[in-house]
This record gives sequence, C-alpha cells and structure tokens, in this order.
Amino acid sequence: GSEFTPAYVFHSNRTAAASNYSWVHETKVRQQKELNKKMEKERKIAEEAQAKAEIEREKERKRKLKQEESDKRKRLKEEEEELKKKERVEKRLAQLGLQMDERLSKESYNVRERNIVNFARSMTKEFNRRRRAAEIAVAHKVDSPSVSSHLNTST
Repeated sequence: GSEFTPAYVFHSNRTAAASNYSWVHETKVRQQKELNKKMEKERKIAEEAQAKAEIEREKERKRKLKQEESDKRKRLKEEEEELKKKERVEKRLAQLGLQMDERLSKESYNVRERNIVNFARSMTKEFNRRRRAAEIAVAHKVDSPSVSSHLNTST
C-alpha cells in the first residue's frame, strides 16, 4: 500500500530542510501531476472506449435497420410472387373451367343430336312398319272374295 502514500521523507532530508519544505512540496506536486496524467490517460481511454462502444452501437443499429429493410423488401417480393402465382393458378383454373364447360356442352349437343337421329330413325322404321302392315291389310282385304262382292253390291 506504499504506492498510495506520499514518499517517505528520510531523516537526513528532514533535518536539512527543516526551514525549507519546498522540495517536499515539489515532490507532492510531481506526484500529483503524475496522478493527474494517469487519471487523464484513464479518462481518455474510457472516453475512447465509450466512443467506440457508441460507434459500434450505431453501426449495429444501422445494420439492423438495413437488415430489416432488406427483410421487408424480400417479404414484399415473396408476397408479390405468391400473389402472381395465385392469380396464374386462378386464371388457369378459370380457363380449364371454360374448356370443360365447352366440352360438356358440345358433348351434350352431340348426345342430343344422336338421340334425335335415333328417334327419327325409329319413327321412320315405325311408320314404314305400320304402312307395310296397312298395305298388307288392304291388299289382303282387296284380294279376299267377300270384300270384293261387298264392294260391288254397294255401288
């Protein structure tokens, strides 16, 4: 703990300078200057460290701001791409829906047309069958003798 106490004044110096204490005062002033220099140096080091820490905090804050801005831009870009993708999917689904509707309507038209053609064909067959049956019936009545005599007497 002797570094914290002022220098010990030796006995020899004490007797020689009993009337003049200037050298003791000079020693104390010198020690005080050294202490002041040391404290000033420590204060400057502390200020520099504080300034460096402040600069680092500022750099970190700016870096975080840049990172947040970059993340925000990236997120917006991803959202825009996602929106475009959804729009493309919806557009494609709408097109496919229209194509399916067109195909189904064409198919239904074709089925209706086939049904009408089949109906017309069956009606034609039925008319031909009935006409033939009527012709056969008429031909049979014309050829039969009771009908021909009945026809002759009524005239």
